[in-house]
Amino acid sequence: MKNITTVIYSPGPHCIPIEAKLVRDLLPRGVVDHGNYNEWSIRPRIPSQHGIHHLIAAFYTANYNGVRVFRMNRPNLPHSNGRRIIGETTSISNFKFPRPNDIIAAKHFFCRLHTLTLNMSLLGARSASDNLDALSHLAFLLSSARDLQELDFHLLDWDCEPHHAYGHIIPDGQPIFSYLGLSAKWPHLQKISLEGVYATQDELQSIMRRNGKTLSEVRFGFCSLLVGHWSNLVDDVVYSSRVSTFALDHVNEAFIQGVPFHQLDEVDRSGWQYVGELKLDSANERYFVQLTLPIF
Repeated sequence: MKNITTVIYSPGPHCIPIEAKLVRDLLPRGVVDHGNYNEWSIRPRIPSQHGIHHLIAAFYTANYNGVRVFRMNRPNLPHSNGRRIIGETTSISNFKFPRPNDIIAAKHFFCRLHTLTLNMSLLGARSASDNLDALSHLAFLLSSARDLQELDFHLLDWDCEPHHAYGHIIPDGQPIFSYLGLSAKWPHLQKISLEGVYATQDELQSIMRRNGKTLSEVRFGFCSLLVGHWSNLVDDVVYSSRVSTFALDHVNEAFIQGVPFHQLDEVDRSGWQYVGELKLDSANERYFVQLTLPIF
């Protein structure tokens, strides 16, 4: 194991062309032939995801902590014949460790990571308590990853109505941010990307303030503010931070002039989503450019 520095946990196979022809009629474990995922379609296959526990345990058993990059890829992989194949969606269930030593092994694996990419679904656990246990474990592991320099934290279940996104875990439209482990401080963090997260303005600003001495790149995609305004967060970045690369990608506020965002029609919702990025002018002055979304 001494030369392993990168581990990629993939939801589908990565066949080179010569292999693809040989295995084209096979249905590898972890791959299904449709893309309609929901809690019920994922639930029967949860046991197959426990392979990640064995992977992490192998590094712990070997007392190896040289892995610096760990990526959980998202589904929807290109296929050799031009179609798209949908791999097994990595769910939060991966962090529901069944044995006491599993969390110890996971901490051993996470604590030396420099780059962490998580693409996860919040669907799949058998109960709200199982989901909360898994989120608690994930939060512990993120707080243990003190060497992190790059973090991509992407939830794949974003919905314009928070209840549909995570109401099976946390009721009453509360922000899920505080359950995700994103309140940790990473002394070396340089880059962070969040997707699919419901939070408040203060919670997102707190990430940049806690890690402000090192953080240089920030991206929020399909994130929703339950309290606050994106304009305030943008001003904070432009005028009060050292962040040099900043982007918003289809973010929104959960209430528009008192009306829940999900109650707007599709055209209005598109008009109230924000896309933009930080720029420098000829005098090296920072400013934010908001892009106009196409309306279909």
